[in-house]
Amino acid sequence: MSKRGDHQYRVVLTDADRFPLGEAHSRALMQAGIEVIGVSSKLGEEELAACCTEADGVIVFGSKITRHVIERMHKCQILARCGIGFDNICVEAAREKGITITYVPDYCVEEVSDHTVSLMLDCWRKLSLSRDRVNHGFWDSYEQLGSMRRIAGQTVGLLGFGRIAQAVARKLQGFRVKLIAHDPYAANEVLESVGVAAVSFDELIQASDVLALLLPLTPESRHIINRKVLERVKPGLILINTSRGGLIDEDSLVWALRMHKVGAAGMDVLEAEPPQIENPLLHMPNVIITPHSAAFSEEALFEVKARAIEEIIRKFQGLSPLMEIPTPHS
Repeated sequence: MSKRGDHQYRVVLTDADRFPLGEAHSRALMQAGIEVIGVSSKLGEEELAACCTEADGVIVFGSKITRHVIERMHKCQILARCGIGFDNICVEAAREKGITITYVPDYCVEEVSDHTVSLMLDCWRKLSLSRDRVNHGFWDSYEQLGSMRRIAGQTVGLLGFGRIAQAVARKLQGFRVKLIAHDPYAANEVLESVGVAAVSFDELIQASDVLALLLPLTPESRHIINRKVLERVKPGLILINTSRGGLIDEDSLVWALRMHKVGAAGMDVLEAEPPQIENPLLHMPNVIITPHSAAFSEEALFEVKARAIEEIIRKFQGLSPLMEIPTPHS
């Protein structure tokens, strides 16, 4: 990297080709004496490591900040994650180097909860399937489209009950569904406040007509939806995932769809993004896939960048972070 010139600090912005800073964001950083170097989301690990070597801070979107990248950081004080999850950052390596990691836990709650409910409605009413059939010259009867069930009276299960799941529960109230959830870290009074019954994991997967995954990806939750689980669900289950692709073992999901254990799936996330064209999920008419876009809105993207920038500026001013990532559950 070149010399700083008039800037006191230098910050790398990952995924700048996908999420560039706006004028207001750039102005705030400039006034704080911070130079921003935007890098592409397409950089390999070694290229990203080279870009971050002399950075005082990194604003992180989706790029993987691996142990190797962190070990190449000689000056970094803070990794400011633009998002809720931080599974793309090697937290252990960052902590070993004394690097602060911040995040935005209330980012995109409205957007992702809207998207989750939208995928449910699409699967319930077969909207995308119907559109595709009409566009290909078909005007299907009920028998041709396949059976559909009335939404009212169905059981919607929520795996995880954080901010987004709570918003989903509130938005589903008007549909007169039964709401159940499993989250060992959620207080019963929080669930009860939005009319949700707390159940065990086994009860959740066996009772749900629709199951929405709304939990972070951790070593414990990776492939939490697998062949053994899918063998026990209600036939015709609608499975929704707007969290992380790694929560589902995709080979098992393909099996369950082909065996009609799962009737439909709505997913905003996949294990490999973007997917290979050979991925069978892309070619199943009862699967709806959106391009990890559930968080998108003009308002949400502006706010998450502003929050990360605020954390960066606070760090360089010697102030405590507003939202440092939590320590693991003991």
